[in-house]
Amino acid sequence: MTGQRGVQVVETGGGTLERSIKATALDGQINFVGRLSVNTSTLDTNILYSSATTIRVVFAGNRAHFIEMNRAITANRLRPIIDRVFSFEEVHAAFSYYEEARPLGKVVLRHQ
Repeated sequence: MTGQRGVQVVETGGGTLERSIKATALDGQINFVGRLSVNTSTLDTNILYSSATTIRVVFAGNRAHFIEMNRAITANRLRPIIDRVFSFEEVHAAFSYYEEARPLGKVVLRHQ
């Protein structure tokens, strides 16, 4: 699907880690955010060697941190900075814009 280029991955479950590694670009990076799946079997390290993938574990906090963060966002009336909004049909243009424009705020895909 990517013309043999592979992708950069954000892995959120764990149960699909092996598939994510296989899909990752050569010398790519997987940002592992959470372990939501109980299906986290042992990993064949040969898959890592053949992909040269870096797996970076990202600490996302626990439920108490999440609740505290949302209270702070509400109390301080924080709002994200939105640079530009694209319709879902413009997904390719949105990614191109994100790569080329280096926006200050978020680039949003709107789904009707």
